[in-house]
Amino acid sequence: MKIYLHGRTDKRPVIYTLMKICQTLGETCLITSDRRYTRLTENGANHGFYQNISIFVTDETADSVWYEIEHTEADFDFVLFDDKYDISADCFIYVEGAGEENDIEDLKEILGDKLNIIKLGFGKNSIPYSVNMFKAVEEIEYFKLLKPVDVRVSSEVSKILSPHVNMPVKNLLKVVARK
Repeated sequence: MKIYLHGRTDKRPVIYTLMKICQTLGETCLITSDRRYTRLTENGANHGFYQNISIFVTDETADSVWYEIEHTEADFDFVLFDDKYDISADCFIYVEGAGEENDIEDLKEILGDKLNIIKLGFGKNSIPYSVNMFKAVEEIEYFKLLKPVDVRVSSEVSKILSPHVNMPVKNLLKVVARK
């Protein structure tokens, strides 16, 4: 399953929640250009492992990344593309921050109701940023141990993934809450 994530806001709360669920369900990799994810790999390498998750930090596009990382999509059950657009993805998530981005209207037009939106930050129907949310992010990176980031983020991610993995939301929430 390929999951495409888009948004200029800090998506780590959503991505870490996805990683926690996906690693339990199968071989998982994260492909991103965001250098902050090197905090998770051994020795801060651009290509490495975090628990049982492969992490590839690269500037390559979704089309050309497989050659660079010397893997194929078939090597993984779950591929998380962070801002690496792939129209063939199975799931599309836009993480909105302070407001909509210029290119989101195009993405909404192309994807229609296949685009899932998670609003973080401020405003109506947003999951508010909190000290505890970013404390959890910092602890994940420092202690190298995935943990729940935020109950509302877990709920939104579980609702989005549930139909794709044929598991009830409540079961996915249990996976996220597991220590």
